[in-house]
Amino acid sequence: MGVIMTVEKITASSMNRAMLKAKRIFKDDAIIIESKNIVLDGKNYYELLVSGTRVANENEEINYARENAQQVLDIVNKINRDSQKKVKTEKPISISNNLINDKLKYFFEDEYDIILGLDKNKLEIYKKLRKKQISYDIAYSIVQELFDFGFESKDEQNMIIERIIKDNLNVSGNLYKNNYEQRIVSLMGTTGVGKTTTLAKIVSEALISYNKKVVLFTFDNYKKSTLLQLKVHASLLKVPFEIVKSRNDFENKLIKYSDYDLVLLDMEGIDVFDDNELDNLKHLLAMPPKIEKHLTLPVNLREYDQEKIFKKFKVFDPDYLIFTRLDETDLYSSMLNMNLKTDIPISYLTTGPHITGDIMLASKAKMARLIMN
Repeated sequence: MGVIMTVEKITASSMNRAMLKAKRIFKDDAIIIESKNIVLDGKNYYELLVSGTRVANENEEINYARENAQQVLDIVNKINRDSQKKVKTEKPISISNNLINDKLKYFFEDEYDIILGLDKNKLEIYKKLRKKQISYDIAYSIVQELFDFGFESKDEQNMIIERIIKDNLNVSGNLYKNNYEQRIVSLMGTTGVGKTTTLAKIVSEALISYNKKVVLFTFDNYKKSTLLQLKVHASLLKVPFEIVKSRNDFENKLIKYSDYDLVLLDMEGIDVFDDNELDNLKHLLAMPPKIEKHLTLPVNLREYDQEKIFKKFKVFDPDYLIFTRLDETDLYSSMLNMNLKTDIPISYLTTGPHITGDIMLASKAKMARLIMN
């Protein structure tokens, strides 16, 4: 089988992410022709011009995955022979190697080619990462980078994997640092993801850790029970609480609290399947001035559902991701998967129901350790 040389332009928020994308496209065959810094929508990005071949050589040595397929075939054939001995009238079952490969390819889909390209040692580590529910393309990139580094022991192997994960994570850092303007922050997400509690945690952090003046806004499209919960939070934390009734009312209240450091907007959780609710939220978030938007996702939610939520909220251009409910699971790979797939920095992690505490600024080192457990 021949090879086709192609050239791709890759844009990412960091060099590591750009290289990760290049490896996904060309695997080990990527050659950087040109790299430069560019600015898009006021943000710095890296742009790479990368060339490589799309099709692997047919003469590559037989790898571990193919050996496994042959072992499966041998077992099936042995069962067939034993069955023929017991029941001579039965027709022999014949399963070809190609049929097994076709079935494996159908089952694994895009992952099949990745598995097929790994030798025994790489496949063992790849399997370990997949058990942690790291996406197959990300797991493949980690394995390739690990063997580029080289390692001499299992401890060193784990340390390098953790370092690779850490280097590829994207976090917001301290959003108060060097920020002397008023921040207007909204939390978005579906019903039941912990937005209101997380908002109260952020209020507590701003008051206790940073000595900021904070006001809590909400819109008047809430259920009475939710409004009562917000009033209780505001009363306990001793911050002003305002119900916004319209666009003009919102602008007037911003003027009223212009000397406050942080304005927190609590948005009611919406049904991800209800386009009307999404349109209403879009209208609210379109109000000036610039609103800092955080999309809230429970870390223990299925990744399929996380992606479905993100696709719906993508129209609002969320600035950051917040992961909640870290105390309800011991699998944290969805933070890495969603971080790399969306290329949106993570701002906060929350771990429990307490208003004071149970919230931490997203840290690359902490998250890498959690993912590797």
